[in-house]
Amino acid sequence: MSNEPEESDPFLPRDEVAAAIGVSVRTLSRMVAAGEFPRPIHVRRKPMWPRSAVMHWRHERVAEFRAINGLDRPIKGAARPRVKVD
Repeated sequence: MSNEPEESDPFLPRDEVAAAIGVSVRTLSRMVAAGEFPRPIHVRRKPMWPRSAVMHWRHERVAEFRAINGLDRPIKGAARPRVKVD
């Protein structure tokens, strides 16, 4: 995936980005400063992020969480569909 936004890729303001990733605006600012989240593009002095970049970052974190917690493989003892045998 390219880091360049597409022509039709809408930009999201800081409060919408924070809500989309489930953190406060202050935490988002700290994450950007620490290099844990992509830097914004400033549009009329307002920090904005391409929606595709935010969704890509979120997808990567979910995949990382699933891999770390073993959720990328079948869960042991998970309920299986019962098959009725006559």
